[in-house]
Amino acid sequence: MLFRSDITRAEFAAVIVRALGQEDSATAAAGKTAFNDVAADFWGSGYINVASTLGIINGFGDGNFGPGQNVTYEQAVKMTVCALGYEPLALNFVNNDASAVWPGGYLAAASQLNIISGVNGAEGVPAKRWQVARLVFNSLEVDVMEKSIQNGQEKYVIRNGKTVLSDKLNAYSSSGELRANTTESASVSGKRARTGEVIIYDAKFTEEADNEKAIKDGGLSTAGMIGRAIKYYYTEDNDGTMTLLYIEDKTATSSVITINASDVEKIVATPNDFSNGAKLYYWANETDARSTIAEIEKNPTILLNGSLVTDMTSDKIIPLSGSIELMASDNSGVYNTIKVTSFETYFVKSVNTSDKLIIDQYRSSRSEERRVGKECRARWS
Repeated sequence: MLFRSDITRAEFAAVIVRALGQEDSATAAAGKTAFNDVAADFWGSGYINVASTLGIINGFGDGNFGPGQNVTYEQAVKMTVCALGYEPLALNFVNNDASAVWPGGYLAAASQLNIISGVNGAEGVPAKRWQVARLVFNSLEVDVMEKSIQNGQEKYVIRNGKTVLSDKLNAYSSSGELRANTTESASVSGKRARTGEVIIYDAKFTEEADNEKAIKDGGLSTAGMIGRAIKYYYTEDNDGTMTLLYIEDKTATSSVITINASDVEKIVATPNDFSNGAKLYYWANETDARSTIAEIEKNPTILLNGSLVTDMTSDKIIPLSGSIELMASDNSGVYNTIKVTSFETYFVKSVNTSDKLIIDQYRSSRSEERRVGKECRARWS
């Protein structure tokens, strides 16, 4: 099966109408349209009727819409700008000359609204599906413009805080830090999330302990994101239950480094408990003449194999085998989170399936065997 990278005008009309939360209206509006080339039984007739009624599409001016033609970049931008109510802004760029607004006025309006950021389209070129997805995504949190009658005069008003995301899709976004899932925790309390949930820190959760709240994960994977700065999208039921729709790691790549234990030269901390911060010296490249220094913040969050540790000292933090991940979740360049992955290699002699005890080939005493079993029990169960 071949994947189409382009998108037709009818398909784009459907995308926009769905983004506006008008799926039910489109179903009800299916049937005869105002366009000669759109049959009443065409799958997209309802979407085209809704988009036409909302002033998002006008067709080619000759009575045709061209439902099967690929939507071009500027056509997609124009429809998006109109869907957000900003056609008056587009006209403003051309001194309200309707004959001159296409396509420059719409492109200028889209640029000002920042909805073409990262789209990288070109006039006259069919829009790719990924460009359409980015265009719509960029539009979700733009304050919509609506027509208003004030003192008998028609005006267009930007509705601050009223967006497609919140007003049309009943979804919301916020920013914070991912503190815990079912396998890792950087929560202040040290607790991990229950199955099907994550724990998020957000300054707006003032009614929650430590501003941390358990949220349904919506089936999304959050592996490797604990301690990261995030932007998240969610729905909220009448009883206050929040469910994730999407989660985005906002920690810059430059703010995270992973160092093999063998590449760590030393950690300097005075005192030894990280209360005054620390400096970690490591070899970034084999050919370096001197080690690189990473600055660690005072009282950093420290995780050992996914669990919060409050009594870790600098002389114990370098594992014999494993790695250290340093993260500056605020992108400041000073690392405030340390994630240590520590492991040892064992040669398994036998396994007791009843108590999940692993016996090592080269450990002779029973105490050593039970120590191995204790360390492996969690990951083995």
